[in-house]
Amino acid sequence: MTKPKHHLLLRASVRMSGGLPGCMRQRSCQTGPRVGGYPENWRFGHIDSEEAIDKITGAIEDGSRRRIWRLRRHMKIHYRRHMKIHYLQHVSFEDPGSILTWAKNRGCGVTNTPLYNYPKGGVPFPLMRDFDWLVIMGGPMNVYEEAEYPWLAEEKAFIKDAVDNGKLIIGLCLGAQLLSCVLGGAVARNPYKEIGWFPVTLTPEARSLPLFSFLPENPLVFQWHGNTFSIPPGAVLLAESGACKNQAFMYRERIFAFQFHLENTREIIQALAYHCGDELAAGQAGGTYIQTGVELLSHPEYIAQDNQWMNEFLTRLDIQYP
Repeated sequence: MTKPKHHLLLRASVRMSGGLPGCMRQRSCQTGPRVGGYPENWRFGHIDSEEAIDKITGAIEDGSRRRIWRLRRHMKIHYRRHMKIHYLQHVSFEDPGSILTWAKNRGCGVTNTPLYNYPKGGVPFPLMRDFDWLVIMGGPMNVYEEAEYPWLAEEKAFIKDAVDNGKLIIGLCLGAQLLSCVLGGAVARNPYKEIGWFPVTLTPEARSLPLFSFLPENPLVFQWHGNTFSIPPGAVLLAESGACKNQAFMYRERIFAFQFHLENTREIIQALAYHCGDELAAGQAGGTYIQTGVELLSHPEYIAQDNQWMNEFLTRLDIQYP
């Protein structure tokens, strides 16, 4: 993917002005190889105006190091390390899949909270300052089963805190339902249980957003759920289908909830079929939207396509919110 113009200009401005500030050069000694005059796990903030880009272009063409540094200070152009991603995992066999691969390739720091290790609660959630993005995974439990899963109440409080602190949040399946619950929506039984590969339809609002404009109008996605969420007050519906009216929503342009999965790998789908096989067996007795275990695993091209879509969404998200 071609880097945006402002990335290339700032890379040039670093070379012209002698590289990183002293304190960052010192820290970079411990961060590995350097790319284009700066460590590969440092990146630049956005330049939001064409005027700023034109000024830096002129300074680079003039070869004026002093002018470049003055412009960078004036426009608050800054460096920051690659983001830190934290994810909440509800069962041992369902992790973020291709999201982890994307994060590793981008040099992101990744931590997680295995909620299933705290059956009585008392979960040691991270401090807000210790992560930038929060990913909330799926799971077989219901958002209201706090008596059986005491950590659910603690998790909801943590998610609410992350929302209030302006964190970028992605919720998947159960994670999307938790987001709806925390934001004032409700979770209830869906008319149909969905297990397998089914299309969803993007809303006009979703197709108008650069974050989703690369997707086809009816992407084929992986589903495994029996419940559904309502759209919270102030949120925007992004996707829908005949089997489930509310498939995705966005809240305040920083919170994204997906009832479906784009991140699942073959290993995760195999694990779901193994650990939750009773749902497949029950569905084969007449479930309209329930495929067999063989059907789930017979389309590696679907998995690859979904993972590619997730990677593109995350990359665009990373550019939009540096």
